[in-house]
Amino acid sequence: MWTPALVEQLTQSFQAGLSARQIASQIGVTRNAVIGKISRLRLTRTQEPPRSRPLIATREPEPVALGRRALLDLGPRQCRWPIGDPRDDDFCFCGERVAGGSYCAQHTAIAYREREPHARHR
Repeated sequence: MWTPALVEQLTQSFQAGLSARQIASQIGVTRNAVIGKISRLRLTRTQEPPRSRPLIATREPEPVALGRRALLDLGPRQCRWPIGDPRDDDFCFCGERVAGGSYCAQHTAIAYREREPHARHR
């Protein structure tokens, strides 16, 4: 399925900043096939892809500084808090440094909250 010509086209498109969805449409395969191949090839972008619109952090009550990384660009100590709608081309993850766990300090505070005691019913 992955001919050398398709791999070259995928690599060039990825480095040009195209999303997995755009590359899949161009090559004629599924988005998941593109993501899988990018992962197996261990491709990383040399620069951030251009953003067509500002990212909106969903599920956040306050603004948080965002590193904005694609899943394949996340390192082992980077925040994996999802930002935006996974169906959008600009969907990404926070990417800020973490001391441990999956989220940066700000997103950990949002994700893990103390349970409020339940009122006793008689």
